[in-house]
Amino acid sequence: MDALRAIAMLLGIVLHAAIPYRIFTNANWPSDPAFQTIGFDALYIWIHSFRMQLFFLVAGFFARLLYLKIGQEKFIQHRLKRILLPFVVSIIVIIPLSLAPLLYYKFMFLQELSAYEAVLQTFSAIKQWNGLVHLWFLYYLMMFYGCMLTLQIVIPAELRSSILSKLTVLANLTNPLVFVGVAFFLYFILQINNLILIEPHTGLRPAIGQFVYYGIFFLVGYLLHTKSQVIEQFKRYSVLFFLTGGILVIPFTYLYFIVSTTDASPQTYWVARAIGVCQTLLLVGGSLGGFVRFFSSENKTIRYISDAAYWLYLAHFPIVTCMEVALLSSSVYGWLRFWVVLIITSIVTLLTYHYIVRYTIIGTVLHGKRIRENQEEILKASTAN
Repeated sequence: MDALRAIAMLLGIVLHAAIPYRIFTNANWPSDPAFQTIGFDALYIWIHSFRMQLFFLVAGFFARLLYLKIGQEKFIQHRLKRILLPFVVSIIVIIPLSLAPLLYYKFMFLQELSAYEAVLQTFSAIKQWNGLVHLWFLYYLMMFYGCMLTLQIVIPAELRSSILSKLTVLANLTNPLVFVGVAFFLYFILQINNLILIEPHTGLRPAIGQFVYYGIFFLVGYLLHTKSQVIEQFKRYSVLFFLTGGILVIPFTYLYFIVSTTDASPQTYWVARAIGVCQTLLLVGGSLGGFVRFFSSENKTIRYISDAAYWLYLAHFPIVTCMEVALLSSSVYGWLRFWVVLIITSIVTLLTYHYIVRYTIIGTVLHGKRIRENQEEILKASTAN
């Protein structure tokens, strides 16, 4: 399950690497007119439709597991160290570096200033508040923990146990009635926010719709821990769920184009939302069940990637956006630009993780202390003697 959370974060790097090559590029993001294709829109929609939903579901599962394992006081200390501290440091260090390429693109390519003027304007704009960029999920995660702890304190234990026993049914998305009920609630959130696909809100003032939307997945993950046998149901239907969710990407992408390019009818929006929420729940359930089914055994490589994922996601954004802006004026063929961005970002972040983060205080904060293999062998030998 921890590796699944890591995969959800790593998919974010692929997502961000694909954005300039979409036909419908995100606002305030580099747009590469040399090569844009619907394939990257489909890739973006596929990843975006379940990645953060899956992350918050797994986060809810581990929140309850950790709380019961170490208790309230240590849980708070643990989350302050692993979430709040990296969040604060990243706001000071990583966010300015992340924003610099985006701002430079705005001034250089959109406003057509000289390179010198674009650099001056970029430095000036960085000093202003420009949002949480890719760190919004940590902000929401801390709020979910806060809600969880508040309810733990405010609601008496007996009443809390009674409420949980009634809500655990929501954990089983393989139950058709539960699936339809959760899908309807997600549909309602999209409907009142006039969306067909939930988009991240990076401001300090939480977007209520987004908060409730992702909060549902955190709650389902929390409840899943109270009824972990449901995971067996997810394993059983994992392939069916994942394939069906993947197939639904095709009609959803088509409808996404219709509502983005034409004055679509209300009925088109209704159908798009219905397909979208079903696609999301199927991909989340399929990913959860499939990962537990096929990757549950201990594996050193997966363990290493799980450890590295947090740092890779925190650090990738400045590299991705810098490469995307740099490639705009290059002679690199369009299809290759995406892969150049993805490969170079992966290499740089992995190298910095291994040599600067993993065995240092940064790694201790992000995932706990790790000992080099040779040191671990020496430690085992000394213990045996």
